[in-house]
Amino acid sequence: MTIDLGKSCMFNMVVIDHGPGGTGYAHQVTLLVSIDGTDFQPIHVSPGTRRITTLSVITPTLARYIRLEATEPGAQPWSIAEVYLY
Repeated sequence: MTIDLGKSCMFNMVVIDHGPGGTGYAHQVTLLVSIDGTDFQPIHVSPGTRRITTLSVITPTLARYIRLEATEPGAQPWSIAEVYLY
């Protein structure tokens, strides 16, 4: 999933809400970022968790585009109800 933020934004955390069922999560999620929408750089890999997956980046990051990849799928199809940036 790729999200265009409309302009470059600074953030250091991405929260993925998997919806009320909470079982549609990936076992491993990779967060990639880009300024131009073409050249994506991975900045964080984390295990997915039920209901809410939190990806905390140590260094604040500037990006216009964020990409979330299920690098290790879970038992159920991946479900994303909401994505929050902090």
